[in-house]
Amino acid sequence: MRNRFVFTSSTLLLALHAFGCGASPEPEQTPSDQV
Repeated sequence: MRNRFVFTSSTLLLALHAFGCGASPEPEQTPSDQV
């Protein structure tokens, strides 16, 4: 049961992250961060 919960949580998190990146063409990234 716990494995299923972790799997569902990680899948939901990945889906939300992908949706957020797709929804916003400009993610919060600063060029100065990559030096």
